[in-house]
Amino acid sequence: MPRVLFGLSGSIAAYKALEIIRGLRRFGVDVVPILTKAAEAFVTPLSVSVLSEHEVFTDAESMARMSHITLGRGADLLVICPASADTIAKCRWGTTDSLLTATWSAFAGPKLLVPAMHTEMYANPANQENLAWLKAHGAQVLGPISGELACGDTGLGRMVDPELVVSAILSVLAEGANGIQRAKPFEDSLICSAKPNISRRLSQKKIIITAGGTREAIDEVRYIGNHSSGQLGHALARLAAFYGAEVTLITTVPLSYRVPGVTEIVVTTTAEMAAAVTHAVPDKDCVIMAAAVADFTVDKAPQKIKRDKGISLTLQPTVDILKTMPRHAGLRVMGFCLEDGDAVGVGRAKMQAKGTDVMVCNTSASFGATQRSVTILEGSDKEPEKVTGSVDDIARAVLERVSCLPVFSKGSAL
Repeated sequence: MPRVLFGLSGSIAAYKALEIIRGLRRFGVDVVPILTKAAEAFVTPLSVSVLSEHEVFTDAESMARMSHITLGRGADLLVICPASADTIAKCRWGTTDSLLTATWSAFAGPKLLVPAMHTEMYANPANQENLAWLKAHGAQVLGPISGELACGDTGLGRMVDPELVVSAILSVLAEGANGIQRAKPFEDSLICSAKPNISRRLSQKKIIITAGGTREAIDEVRYIGNHSSGQLGHALARLAAFYGAEVTLITTVPLSYRVPGVTEIVVTTTAEMAAAVTHAVPDKDCVIMAAAVADFTVDKAPQKIKRDKGISLTLQPTVDILKTMPRHAGLRVMGFCLEDGDAVGVGRAKMQAKGTDVMVCNTSASFGATQRSVTILEGSDKEPEKVTGSVDDIARAVLERVSCLPVFSKGSAL
């Protein structure tokens, strides 16, 4: 599995790093934490150890063991998140008075800084000069963004959202799996572990993924829609791209950040989504219809309907994208259905009616939920599989069905 050295320096934003560590572990990334003494004032080594499932390295324990040299051997990436102004300065000037900055100085692979500090500190010319120097010498810098700061002020210096940090780290690791920006190997080291290996079983796949709930306009301000958040479709797109697929994401809910390997097409209505799928499908290997498509549409009123007049709607069925989309030899089609009753019975009937290879059956309780349960149906000769977990867990289970070969190594977190 890929290995990341994850450094935490002294910033109130350190608590957000716990969520990032947890997110990386869900993707099967081996996280090796390094805490500065200042970071220990904000998060405990025990909490970091529990979430990373790894020994935590600190100044008190590790300098005498030459950890600043040995930790980088076999690692794919060194991240400092959050990166304080003090730590950034030490990285720039080669100061090695902590295990983290000494490791930074010794590490030959790709490096990522995620700054977090007050606006005045971030804007300080010395800090800007340090960041510019580090960028010029190969370090990647993510953020900061504008927003509310710990002291109550609002300004530039807030750490980027944890979800974005996870995506950025996965993107660097995926690039490394293609031979780009890999850590320099230490072939003369007797303790150098074998290089981590990222499965790229989807690297030859071109996949369409739909996401979000379509909206059918009633007038200029009202619409028929549903509660779909698009979370699962976005997770499918991120994970498929991480494993090498060329992804076309057709979504009603825009991504909050760019995901390398994902081409995003934003639509609103079912008809727009159908048109986008039809246009994109000819050269694709798989279509995953995770969107919650509105079942009915209505003729849109030319202007806002007055409340005192009341509304009487005549509904017409929307186009059934799964049933009518063009097919070609070798195309694998995966559908989703929502059923609070007999999920297996309804799902199998829809598989036959719509001509899908796989049907993922979920319930109305899944809308926006952090933990979900789905039943995956694949062929008449296979038993239904119930999967319960986070959206990432569900996405992994769905992507296992993209091809007839396993995407993830059995018995691993991936």
